Amino acid sequence: MKAVILAAGRGVRLQPLTENRPKQMLPVAGKPIIGHILDGLRSVEVEQLIIVVGEMGEILRRYVESLNLPFPVEYVRQLDPRGTGHAAAIAAERIGGESFLLLYGDVIPSPTILNIVSERYEECNLALITASNVDELEGFGVVQASDGLLERIVEKPSNLPLHGGLVNVGIYILTPEVLKDLDGVGVSPRGEIELTDALNVSAARGRVGVVQASKEDWIHIGYPWDLLKANMRLLSRISTSISGDVEDGVRISGPVILGKDGVIRAGSIVEGPAFIGEGSKVGPNAYVRRFTFLDRDVRIGNACEVKNSIVMEGTKIPHLSYVGDSIIGCNCNIGAGTMVANLRFDEAFIRATVKGERVSTGERKFGAVIGDNVRTGVNVSVMPGVKIGYGSWIGPGTVVSRDVPARTFVKAEQKLKYVEL
Repeated sequence: MKAVILAAGRGVRLQPLTENRPKQMLPVAGKPIIGHILDGLRSVEVEQLIIVVGEMGEILRRYVESLNLPFPVEYVRQLDPRGTGHAAAIAAERIGGESFLLLYGDVIPSPTILNIVSERYEECNLALITASNVDELEGFGVVQASDGLLERIVEKPSNLPLHGGLVNVGIYILTPEVLKDLDGVGVSPRGEIELTDALNVSAARGRVGVVQASKEDWIHIGYPWDLLKANMRLLSRISTSISGDVEDGVRISGPVILGKDGVIRAGSIVEGPAFIGEGSKVGPNAYVRRFTFLDRDVRIGNACEVKNSIVMEGTKIPHLSYVGDSIIGCNCNIGAGTMVANLRFDEAFIRATVKGERVSTGERKFGAVIGDNVRTGVNVSVMPGVKIGYGSWIGPGTVVSRDVPARTFVKAEQKLKYVEL
């Protein structure tokens, strides 16, 4: 079977991390999101893969072409994202009238669910949508089904039930019948051509089956805090692999991956599951706590503590700093004594600004989201839920309590008083 991955979305909810990369290239547990998706596809018999890419698609393409995939890959550009239906339609033009597997690019599927979907299609020859029971419906398309057939999908309804229910996972088999229905679909109230509108038309004729997935079969990444959840789930599956150097006096507990040319220096403590990438240096006397992923060439120095965080390639946290439940982009320099807070005094859910609106992360512990090439001076404090944009500088002694736009210098103002002794 042929497969399609939709990877053209701009990833606005994941900013500032997506200011200079597609969201599918955000690293989680050792590799980009797209790498985990491709790992799943290796488990099914894919004849050809088509990836629909957007304006930063070349970054994704270079990564995919560096892999030794067992199937050919073709790229289709969607420079003006007009919805999932439009993306599916332009990919289908390259398929040639066949049914195909379609995956959303912000969902990491398990090999198990991909095999179940493929086998179910062989049995029923219907279009298929994958659905899963969740406790919180907000942000998902709600699936209504009966006797294994789709009745209707309601895209991100405003009036949500108080209890959970079935939601659209974003894993499909699309048939020529659905694609024909897609030709007649107009623009939705959200201003997009929705794939789910075409599925609703097909469902009215009883032509769309529903495959139910467990919560373990998929990982959705829509917001920055979803990256940490995905990182936690994926790191929970690792086994210890030490390819670098571990000096005497290091304490390691739990499964830990240490990449080639990585070093853990004396006096450091690493609690797994944790992933320390190629060329990264930890210590001396550093503390790396559970569910931390340090990408390539990261530096965690003396008396620094990093907990449940993603620190991207080339970033340096060299002295006396704390980073908790946070995501830090590439090539940042975190000054001595920088503290990234992750807990409110009242222990309420941390809130963050997304697309101009304050939203709950659903987490009582959540730190900061810091874009690439950010620099902080000594003794900077960053409050929970704050985002710092690409290339910004934070001056010494500053308390950052609200979001910082890209390429902005923030500095504290203080009045000094000199008293003669």
